[in-house]
Amino acid sequence: MTETRSERSASRVPWLAVLVALASCSSDDKLEVLAVVEGEAIDLQVDDRGLAWIDDMPGQGYKVVYLPHGGKPTVLGELPGNARDLELGSSHVYWAEGKRILRAIRNRAGYEQILDKEETPDVIHGLALHDGYLYWGTWNRVERMAEAGGEVREVWRHPSEIDGEAVSQPVLWKLISTPDQVVVAAIDPETMVTIWSLQPDGSARLLAKSSGLFQNLVVGADRILWLMLEGRDRDHLDFRTYAAPLAGGTATPLDAVRGKPLFADGDAVYWSDSRGTQRTDPAGTKRVGPEAWALRRAGRRLYGEFPVEGPGCRIAILGGN
Repeated sequence: MTETRSERSASRVPWLAVLVALASCSSDDKLEVLAVVEGEAIDLQVDDRGLAWIDDMPGQGYKVVYLPHGGKPTVLGELPGNARDLELGSSHVYWAEGKRILRAIRNRAGYEQILDKEETPDVIHGLALHDGYLYWGTWNRVERMAEAGGEVREVWRHPSEIDGEAVSQPVLWKLISTPDQVVVAAIDPETMVTIWSLQPDGSARLLAKSSGLFQNLVVGADRILWLMLEGRDRDHLDFRTYAAPLAGGTATPLDAVRGKPLFADGDAVYWSDSRGTQRTDPAGTKRVGPEAWALRRAGRRLYGEFPVEGPGCRIAILGGN
């Protein structure tokens, strides 16, 4: 069933401080701050028209916010519960909430439900828009529907064994769209991740298999990167970033990347730890800004989520990059 469009007020967002000056983080950190978020910004997405994110407020529900470039932010929806996996479409913003998929028109308050799997055991993870379709992972398979809504179809099912070896079935999913394919990370949070390239004919090609606790996936123009926690037990764990060609090939560790990979730009990798955001390329590593939780590119600008002291974070443009 589809809910009627919410009649919520089209008021703007009073708790978002929209600034147009450079924030003084430190003498070498220049951020053009666009918004200060009340809770934690989840799944920031950016394209050539604007930004959107989920403002997660523990115990208070969440808000979905859209900010056009050069404009003011609008709350598209404010709901109880927990949301994740936001995607920007040509005309709508999509997000997953438990067993539901919701959407809202860009820059207009109000939302509608386009999928409800409440009568099934399925929980929806990892939205990705590709070639007119909305993809997601649930249980042991990937499904899709047309971006405008309609029939749900199973696209691909995770195998029970790889190269003759039994593998555990995924619990969580991360999907990222590229111009040519959808990259799928099938995650067992306790033991391993398998990363696949979903092909137009519905088949999938294995890109990598990695043991440990999966933390993050980044897809560049010609390679994928992911972060794992590895060790003999939970008391002896170390972060390690791996890379593998997007066309297929051997995964190798990136020892120079010693934190969470955020964005890949040609030979350069942007990553972050408590010391700040770093840029590693063949010439070396340099600090380019404060600690970030996420980075996205639109045009020649890098947009990110940057934590602040106490609750909340900033949505800002990283200067000098």
